[in-house]
Amino acid sequence: MKLKINNQVINIKIPLTLEEKMIGLSNEPNINFGMYFKNCNAIQTYSMQETIDILVLDNYQQIIFIFNDFQPNQILEVKRNINDTNILELPKGLGKYFQVGNTLYLKKIDE
Repeated sequence: MKLKINNQVINIKIPLTLEEKMIGLSNEPNINFGMYFKNCNAIQTYSMQETIDILVLDNYQQIIFIFNDFQPNQILEVKRNINDTNILELPKGLGKYFQVGNTLYLKKIDE
């Protein structure tokens, strides 16, 4: 999937296996893509080498929380039902282009 942010197109990866979900963006140097976790209300940033921005979305892809400059080696837990919550991890600095209440339009784009 791709997401256009301020005239920049960002690749969004969707982890499919438990291992991919557990690893997430850990050990990624120079993060230049995002990760979308469906039905997720908690993430960890252990072993990450840099800060990230986090958007918490409902099932309508509306932003309900924004966490900019989320530091490595932390846990984020959102007090919401896991089936109604999705998390989008983005490279640092991109969260500033969004506001709570915005709706994201994530689409699969064939290249």
